Amino acid sequence: IDRIAPHYRRMRALTLRLKPCPAAEILIAATALDVPILKDTELAFLPELMHSFAPFTMPAGWVARQETNALTGSAIGLTYANHVSESMHEPHPFITEAESVLTAVDAQQDALLKRNEEYVHLDFLVNRASSLWG
Repeated sequence: IDRIAPHYRRMRALTLRLKPCPAAEILIAATALDVPILKDTELAFLPELMHSFAPFTMPAGWVARQETNALTGSAIGLTYANHVSESMHEPHPFITEAESVLTAVDAQQDALLKRNEEYVHLDFLVNRASSLWG
């Protein structure tokens, strides 16, 4: 996290300068991405950054494809293809990216908490009490 922080600060400053986002729009984007910014305010950069892109802007190497029903010709939905990895995604690549960042943040938080003896002891007591009362 320490090595990412300077890059994040520069990226956030650039995002805010190029296209500032009202707080309400950041909250809406956070909800759509399942980013818990009310619990972890440090994660607000994810929806803010993703919202700052034009509505249909794709990350480098990605393209959106409209899927159609072969029989009726009607639109089914969008899939996203990466030309570099040749992978296909149903959710928008930004959602996939947000999920990977959240997973990494959760893992880092869990690792830090598990190194704290007081937390480990309290966690044991809470889980023991829950099993006795549950």
